[in-house]
Amino acid sequence: MRKTMSFILITMLLVSSLTIAYGNINNTVNKFSDVSKNDWFTPTVAKLVEMGGIQGYDDGTFKPNRTMTQAEFIKTVVATLHDELPLGQGEHWAMNYIRDAEKLGYIDGGEYRDRDLNSAINRYQMAKIIVRAVEARGESFKDNASDYSTLIKDYSKIPNQYQCPVLKAYSHGLLMGYPEDGEFKGTRSLTRAEAATVVIRIFDKSARVTPEEPKPKEGNVEIVEGIEFDRDRDIADRYGKMERSKALEFEMLVHESYDFSDPKKLKGYLPELPEGYKWQLGFTVYYKEGSNVSASNSQAIGHGFDTTNTGNSFELELWGTWEQVERTVFLAGVRRVDNNATDGWSLFDKSKNEISVRDNNGNVLDTIKK
Repeated sequence: MRKTMSFILITMLLVSSLTIAYGNINNTVNKFSDVSKNDWFTPTVAKLVEMGGIQGYDDGTFKPNRTMTQAEFIKTVVATLHDELPLGQGEHWAMNYIRDAEKLGYIDGGEYRDRDLNSAINRYQMAKIIVRAVEARGESFKDNASDYSTLIKDYSKIPNQYQCPVLKAYSHGLLMGYPEDGEFKGTRSLTRAEAATVVIRIFDKSARVTPEEPKPKEGNVEIVEGIEFDRDRDIADRYGKMERSKALEFEMLVHESYDFSDPKKLKGYLPELPEGYKWQLGFTVYYKEGSNVSASNSQAIGHGFDTTNTGNSFELELWGTWEQVERTVFLAGVRRVDNNATDGWSLFDKSKNEISVRDNNGNVLDTIKK
């Protein structure tokens, strides 16, 4: 009799939960004129509406295919996981949510400015927010998250500040790459329907995607800055020179990091290297005639630059400004620590916006447009 009663109780609970779920969908379909029961995103949107995380527009639509803005995404995360807040008065409507997200640690202080909040939020920004939200809920991420970089085909193009959150989001099944080419495409935005699915994955583990497991490293393989380095394959000779094409992968990380937004500074990122290797770097600018910046019209910026401070950003001061610069020669090469052996280097010329790949004798092997 007790088993029979237990069975009846369980059945009633299951029927009740199904009724609630379908009731939410019906409510959502009735609430929004552009949402139907058969839309793939309806159950997700219905759940977020029930939790107070997302709303529609005054005209009775949800606009599932409209691009999600920075304000909308942050509001959806905060309101879903916590409480709805009053809309801002005399400021952007989402500023109360922005301030709350800063307090919760989901975003950095001052990271999102009033004037940008109506702009589309990209996948890099989403990854950073949802990873922090998951961490705040007490979840830990995989110890081998960095190994998943080999599965993200455009990993080397991911800005340094987003590499860690992208790896955590990817390995945790929160935000995946595109199946057609395996790229993450972090600068892309998502629709409101797609973004709703991403938010659900913060708290609903069943909605997450199970990622492909990275292949186990074999032999002398290591992953550095998302680049696979095989000591059995990527060493050129008995002196330990890094093979030219592999060294170029690391050099391109330097060249692609240059930031000229400050009129008097060169900003960039100095990647880590496999053990036993060091950076050879040189940054020279040539000023225009008549600029009177220096007697020789050239400057080796960053003289004495610490090339061992890898894995960090750097800033180098110009004597003049970028407007006064006619030409640049930025050299990046990889050398052995013990004997300085190298298989070549690469040079970036800002005026041509191109990279010249050289062998150890200075001969041009290739030219790459940046």
